[in-house]
Amino acid sequence: MSRNALRTPSSVLGIQFAESALFVVELHKQGPSLVATSAGKVELEPTYLDPGSVTSVESVSARLRTLLRDCRAGSRTAVLGLPATHCVVRSFSFPKMPDEELRFVVEGEMRHQGLLAESGGGADYMRISHNSDDTDVTVLAIAADDFILKRVREVAKQAGVRVLATAPSLSAMFRAMLTGVSVAAPTLAITVTRNNTELAVVTHEGIQLYRRIDVRGSDLLTKVGQLEESEQDAAKADGIKQDADSSTLGSRSNLDVIVVQRVITEARRSL
Repeated sequence: MSRNALRTPSSVLGIQFAESALFVVELHKQGPSLVATSAGKVELEPTYLDPGSVTSVESVSARLRTLLRDCRAGSRTAVLGLPATHCVVRSFSFPKMPDEELRFVVEGEMRHQGLLAESGGGADYMRISHNSDDTDVTVLAIAADDFILKRVREVAKQAGVRVLATAPSLSAMFRAMLTGVSVAAPTLAITVTRNNTELAVVTHEGIQLYRRIDVRGSDLLTKVGQLEESEQDAAKADGIKQDADSSTLGSRSNLDVIVVQRVITEARRSL
């Protein structure tokens, strides 16, 4: 979504701004390969990236500095990953055109539909592969508003980190699959967020299919403490261990088999 023109250093940080945590990994270039030399995670409030959040930029920056120190990361140059919950994802079809024109058309369409503010923000896109004979081109467009871009960059700046690039985690995942990993057979990529679940089929030729289904991350879990007695008895009969202290039940979760089965069914349909 944004890129610094400076030369990529021999080691770089990947800082993922997740829904309620920061993840850091340091990659060092060794010949043609990249080797992870350190990694870490720090939990944050779920609303730390939202407008009006009580969690200040200074607080998040301080935790990032501590995390980098604790995991002994040597680099202070980073690529920032934006969480799926703070990005807008849409697919569009346009008449075939050169790539240099397509970017402007994609951004213009997202602004026209109110998905990208006129005042700022950024958009990224990737082609969804179809037959070469098709007269149209279909793209997967991902946008983030100016607030989230400025917030994550300011966090990095106050933590003493130089930003090399900023990108949505979804498009970064797809590019990693297409450029860094050999995708010999159709591969299903599943992204689960607090808002929905996204399915994509990727091959060595690119993204073949993208779908978004109305299943939130919280839908996949059922609180054990909220089960009726009969359901708890059934769980015990099935060999699921229950804590004797009922006050701890609400803090543990089990997968909701029915909802998980729905995701599996949708995934099979996609393939």
